[in-house]
Amino acid sequence: MCDRWTPWNVDDGWFRPFDHRFTDVRPDSQVWVRRDAQSRWVLDVPFTPDTGGRWTNKRHLDHTEDLDDVTWVTPDGLRYARPEVTLMFKAAQAREKDRRDAEVTLPLLDDQARGWLSRTVAQMDPAHPWARDL
Repeated sequence: MCDRWTPWNVDDGWFRPFDHRFTDVRPDSQVWVRRDAQSRWVLDVPFTPDTGGRWTNKRHLDHTEDLDDVTWVTPDGLRYARPEVTLMFKAAQAREKDRRDAEVTLPLLDDQARGWLSRTVAQMDPAHPWARDL
């Protein structure tokens, strides 16, 4: 059994380990983590671009915000995307699991978060059902 984690990145459509052979990671991509090539994925870390130190929506690059407005920080210092931001990314794919996540999460959002999600999804796709249903 391997006693370490191996990060992986996608390059030109295929997964490659992030190791001494492949030391670069595209800033617009993400890193997946697992023990080895036969193990299940345990962590998915998307990279988010910034513009002048501001969070930048990688699906709509003209949309920037203060990092504190689109994330929250846990007591141990880890920063996470706010639920409405995560749903905004899920809206772009709208797979069955993304629709289920929306069904569970939307009722938990306050009016401000729902408004942000509706406006942001509408910027990316005015005809998207989530833009009109929120």
